[in-house]
Amino acid sequence: MPKQENDNRRFFIVTVGRTGSSLLASILDDAGADFGVRHDGSWNPAGGAFEHPSLDPVVRHFERMNEIGFRRPYGLWARLRWTAARHRAKAGLKDLLPRARYFKGEIDPLVHWAARLGYAPTVIVSYRRFGEVLRSLGHLHPQPPNAHAERYDKVLLNGLALANIYGGCAIDYRELTEAGETAWAKGLSQATGLDEGALLAARAQRVENFEETGGEAPEPFPSCRETYETLRRHIGVFLPPSRAALRALE
Repeated sequence: MPKQENDNRRFFIVTVGRTGSSLLASILDDAGADFGVRHDGSWNPAGGAFEHPSLDPVVRHFERMNEIGFRRPYGLWARLRWTAARHRAKAGLKDLLPRARYFKGEIDPLVHWAARLGYAPTVIVSYRRFGEVLRSLGHLHPQPPNAHAERYDKVLLNGLALANIYGGCAIDYRELTEAGETAWAKGLSQATGLDEGALLAARAQRVENFEETGGEAPEPFPSCRETYETLRRHIGVFLPPSRAALRALE
């Protein structure tokens, strides 16, 4: 799918954090992706990079709306609160989407609404084994491990489902950090329109001196193992948008 600078496509990198999404974003940025933010090529390992500064408030507005309900409630007070939250969320998203073409984060709630606003979303799921995510994330956020596990399943499976609706692909951190893995670049190129060779060259530049921690982390939650294996079945695969999604965007 060729890239057009003035089209209405928007790309959503869906991640739970600590999945290598900053590395993925840096590869995309090197290959020509527009994240709407300047970056010096490095980032704080405890945080991340390429998150648009205006993104987090928009996500929080959508979270508040969804806490009230995914549809307009029947009760008057709940309906008023939901309508106000939806207005703030949509207004924030409408202001944000013209500022960049690529967005990264726990942003699965934004994809459908971007389509409702007339944009053509593409979803890139950035994932990693849950044990490795937990090993990296668990000490940063004081939540019980099962809460992280539930979030891992929910966000990543939502991302894969949205990619199946609107088009996209899934990228494992392991694919990016092992030199022999190249299939990911084909699927990512088909999803984004970026040159496959440019993506592979950017990866080679980025991970040349990469040091893996070594040793597989245990996988304590069966559901997370199943989620990971489900995503792994899509290595190198481009998921085209559904006919219904294409018709809605015509």
